[in-house]
Amino acid sequence: MSKQKLAKIMALVMILGMVLAPVAHAEQGIPTLADGPQDAIDAQTSHRLIVELSAPSLAVAYSERVNAASVNGRLDVNSADAQAYVAQLQAEQAAFVAQMQSVLQGASVSTFINEMGAEEQATYQVVFNGMSIDPGAIGADKAEAVLSRMAGVKAVYPDYAYETQLYTSTQLINAPVVWNSEAVGGVENAGAGVKFASMDGGVHH
Repeated sequence: MSKQKLAKIMALVMILGMVLAPVAHAEQGIPTLADGPQDAIDAQTSHRLIVELSAPSLAVAYSERVNAASVNGRLDVNSADAQAYVAQLQAEQAAFVAQMQSVLQGASVSTFINEMGAEEQATYQVVFNGMSIDPGAIGADKAEAVLSRMAGVKAVYPDYAYETQLYTSTQLINAPVVWNSEAVGGVENAGAGVKFASMDGGVHH
């Protein structure tokens, strides 16, 4: 047996030992979701609103049509018909924004920084026909009442500011067992010295 294969086997044995051996410690000091920060549990309402317009989104409008579907039956958002429909929705959204700003002074479409680092308006056409609205000084409650009565509006929803819940998967991956291992040094030192990389392109549809 080569030294390389032997080293791999030894490493596997050590990992299994860390995971399986300290089962007796698993019930002591196991972190739970409640151990995380409270603001990671309670979603808070932001100052923005989500406005859904009456016209169906691209996915809904073309769900039973073959013109915008590829040969495998999936929606092709790059097809000519699909792009034409998206352009139609964008025109309707622009008209709505103009009408909105005439009755809600200071209101505007919310923006975000996309994966290219550029500012972009938060409007949606593919799976949802609507946009995120910043009501400005008028406030969300009054703006919601006005927006709900406007022509072409299907619904108005509060926009929630969600915090990442970093403690929800620990039980699933059996992390507490490893954390309580003497080889790791206990929960207080778990992860010390570990390096990792995270790559996220973002999803905005």
